[in-house]
Amino acid sequence: MSVVARFRRIPKRSWQEMRTAYLFILPALVLYLVFVFWPVLQSIGISFYEWSGLGKQMTFIGLDNYLTLFTQDAVFRLSLRNSIIATLVLALIPTALGLGFAALFSNLRGGGAYRSAIFLPYLVSMVAVGTIWSWIYNPRIDAPGLLLKALGLGAWTHDWLGEQATALPAAMVPAIWRFTGFAIVIFYAAIQTIPMDLYEAARVDGASGWQSFWKITLPLVRPAMTIVVVWMTMDALKLFDLIFVLTRGNPNHATEVIATWMFVTTFRHYKMGYGAAMAVVLFLLILGFSVIYIRWATRGEEEG
Repeated sequence: MSVVARFRRIPKRSWQEMRTAYLFILPALVLYLVFVFWPVLQSIGISFYEWSGLGKQMTFIGLDNYLTLFTQDAVFRLSLRNSIIATLVLALIPTALGLGFAALFSNLRGGGAYRSAIFLPYLVSMVAVGTIWSWIYNPRIDAPGLLLKALGLGAWTHDWLGEQATALPAAMVPAIWRFTGFAIVIFYAAIQTIPMDLYEAARVDGASGWQSFWKITLPLVRPAMTIVVVWMTMDALKLFDLIFVLTRGNPNHATEVIATWMFVTTFRHYKMGYGAAMAVVLFLLILGFSVIYIRWATRGEEEG
């Protein structure tokens, strides 16, 4: 169903009802315009200037900041690659784990307790998560190494955050650990809205548990999946505090993401305009990923 057709199906409201609705929306809209929309416009404007951020002198340089980003800044290109990798990892793995655990807990006695336990990490700030996992990865403790040695896989141990090959995957583990809890709660709520009659009818028809999941659960939780993936995508592209606490982008920029390199460039190298250009690129990436996935996820619904 097209957007226009949906709009035509919305019942008409009186002017008094519409005015009341707008009055309720107005405070949040004002706050959004002042603290979100206006800073975005300012960042876009500043990105066309060379400015240290310390004085009033600003030199207009047009698109030079953007050209430098993609043609001369090797660290930015590396951070862009790492951000895209992190986005794919954090959009796919926590979503898959969250859906699987939610389906399991919905059929498990006492599933609410397990769900709450797994959701707890999401209530912890990213700074605290980074601090906890920096202790876990500390070479003096090396909890993953102790586990591998107990399993007879001691040869697989590494300096997880100190080697370029393992630093980024190691940094993704705590992010997956934290985000999975959010995905479980969203999917569990969506599964609870599915009528049990559908599963009973499928069972009578001889469908297996996997077939019921694939044919009933998965299609009906698709709107929830859109919410989870878009949320994960935005959080992954904005990832800063976890990486900053764990590695600060090291070793040799192996864990550098756009947000951390933007921070370093803006507040340590005093290149405010250049950092604003990175912020604009990051904004466009978040917008692009979100729009593409929402269009893909709602395509089947619109066709129906």
